[in-house]
Amino acid sequence: MNSPGITEHWREPFPESETANVLTAILRCGARLKKRFDHEHENPLSDRLLELLDTDPLFQGGPLEVDREVPVYRRNGGRRTSKVAGKPDFRFIHTNYDRRIRARFEVEAKRLHAKSKSGCLEDGIGEYVTTARKKPEREQGMMCFITGRYSHGLQAGAMLGYVFDGNLARAHASIAKSIGKHSDKLKLCSGGGLRVSNIVPGLSDVSESLHNLADEVDIAAPAAGHFSIYHLLVAV
Repeated sequence: MNSPGITEHWREPFPESETANVLTAILRCGARLKKRFDHEHENPLSDRLLELLDTDPLFQGGPLEVDREVPVYRRNGGRRTSKVAGKPDFRFIHTNYDRRIRARFEVEAKRLHAKSKSGCLEDGIGEYVTTARKKPEREQGMMCFITGRYSHGLQAGAMLGYVFDGNLARAHASIAKSIGKHSDKLKLCSGGGLRVSNIVPGLSDVSESLHNLADEVDIAAPAAGHFSIYHLLVAV
């Protein structure tokens, strides 16, 4: 493990072309993913999705690796501490030809439109976007990126929604409404609300929101402080 403060291997931005490949691979494998019961937690779904990704051609012998719930450490003045900030559901690693540069891309997954054990429908939008019930630094979903826990030194990340009732259009509309409602808290850039992304030409299944994290995150990006969150929804 690198000692605290040694971050050079993470400074190279994740290649945009590989970001597009990762997003399409998630959608491709996610189309084969099915819940086992109506109140299944997202973790078993993510475990099965990892198994599907492991056998996807994109990750066979190329520069990309994928793993689950690798700890991300808190920062103090730019230096990594020994305190764990969280464990993103998926971490994608891109290595160059001599394996000295390792760029990462984090994905956080949440359930949407699932049922509780008592049979009540829970939309899950608050856990995916934001909720007023918790302090920002303790929230999950998009707030993991907004607070800098999962976005330090990066220029993009992704949210993955497991839509239990299969109604992707309704889930997308609810996410867009919530993002617009909490635009200040989410530090949206002007015009940065949820919209179809052009990261994968010709594919409208990837959405994107743009956030100004210049005050929170050490971004190694041409447009300093601008952080993209890509949004993927799969029916399970």
